[in-house]
Amino acid sequence: MLKETTIFICALFLLVGCNEQERNKYRDRPLRMEDSIANKMQADSGRLDSEDVAFVTAVITSGMVETEAGKLAGEKSADTAIQSYGKLLITQHQQLSKDLKDIVAQRRVDVPESLDEAQNSKLDRLRNTSGKEFDRAFIQQMIEDHTTAVTLFDQAGASGKDVHIQAFANKNIPIIRNHLRIAKELSNNLK
Repeated sequence: MLKETTIFICALFLLVGCNEQERNKYRDRPLRMEDSIANKMQADSGRLDSEDVAFVTAVITSGMVETEAGKLAGEKSADTAIQSYGKLLITQHQQLSKDLKDIVAQRRVDVPESLDEAQNSKLDRLRNTSGKEFDRAFIQQMIEDHTTAVTLFDQAGASGKDVHIQAFANKNIPIIRNHLRIAKELSNNLK
């Protein structure tokens, strides 16, 4: 069991490195031909479409949830693979939130600073569990949250009105997909 866990952790760190390469590949991606002049003008105006604002709010809020859940994984799980996954969530979701806040800093967007009742309720469910029950609840929540996030990032990447939001979504979707993949693998290991 220790050997399998060690191998899994090594594989996890290898994937994180590969994921950074994938993320950097899109860093300076030029705008696509089909990006309309109207979208570019709106991006320069400092205003975001309501769908883009909803995406920003969802990403910032889910980033706070994933960060707190990752901290709980470090505190409550005895499984080193789940603890490592929690650390990965903390690091990468904090970076995603910072990057997105930088993008909208000059825009007229109020980003959430705290969690609402529904998000706090999710975290409370995790706080009220321990041991294997915590591990199962945590991984199940990560699968659900990242499945939703993949859909949001795909939609924003394909049809976001603001070119900067669209580029952010396209650049970072590999990270979200990787989080989902790892959560599914961890879930299979818990059975």
